[in-house]
Amino acid sequence: MTNLAKTRPSEDVKVLVETNPTAQTLDSTNNSTFEPITYTQIEYQPLTYIDGSTATYVIYNTSFLIQANSGSLDSGSTFRLAYSTDGGSNWTTWGDNTMVNFGSYQFSQIRGTTYEVNFCLETTGWTTPRLLRLEGLCWASGGMSIQLHQNLNFYDSSGTITTNSKYQPVVMCRSIK
Repeated sequence: MTNLAKTRPSEDVKVLVETNPTAQTLDSTNNSTFEPITYTQIEYQPLTYIDGSTATYVIYNTSFLIQANSGSLDSGSTFRLAYSTDGGSNWTTWGDNTMVNFGSYQFSQIRGTTYEVNFCLETTGWTTPRLLRLEGLCWASGGMSIQLHQNLNFYDSSGTITTNSKYQPVVMCRSIK
């Protein structure tokens, strides 16, 4: 048993949970500029194993509440993964299939949900800690906006609508071989 414990490193998982998030709004009037998504940033470096090899992949996972904030019949947003190697001064898009969309058009509108994003990132050339985060933009027209982290219309136990319902966003990274 001792030998197994010494040859297998502990799993390298880092999880951040925001327990008191503030709402963030993405507005379609800025639909050509990606904005950082709050509570999706994490610093991570792939695990180096006892034999000197490095993890082949890193799983980046985040979840947050997303909700349309308009009476428009269309709503949507695009999210992409970005990283920084200099402590957040400069950001580069990850590329390589790390862009996702949320939304719909016209009568099949999605008003809101919790949204989970998972990316499997190759670690080639990744030898120092990196900051990872999602960036997003609202691509709908007509003054549409998307609100994150706080539910606009939440029915409490008495049936009344409240505006203080928040979802605790989570961001997590882990190494895999």
